[in-house]
Amino acid sequence: MAAELAKVNARIAGLQGRAGAAPVAVVASELCVACGRCAEVCPKGAVAVEDIARVDAGRCNGCGRCAAVCPRGAISLQKAGA
Repeated sequence: MAAELAKVNARIAGLQGRAGAAPVAVVASELCVACGRCAEVCPKGAVAVEDIARVDAGRCNGCGRCAAVCPRGAISLQKAGA
C-alpha cells in the first residue's frame, strides 16, 4: 500500500509540474470508460460520472489525483482557460 501511494504521489507531482500554474483536470471523452475512480479520489467533489467523467472547473483544485488513478489516461491537467 505504501509503495502504491508513493507511485500515485510521484505521478501527481509530475502532472502538476507539467501543467504549470493553476491546473484544472480535463477529460478526454474518447478515452473515458466511466469507471468512477476519479470521482472517488477527488477531494473537492469536482468530478461527476455519468456516461463519461465531467470536471467542474470551478471546484477543481488541480491536485491531479483523478489523473493519477485513471486507468485509461483519460484525464490530464491543463492550465485553467486553456
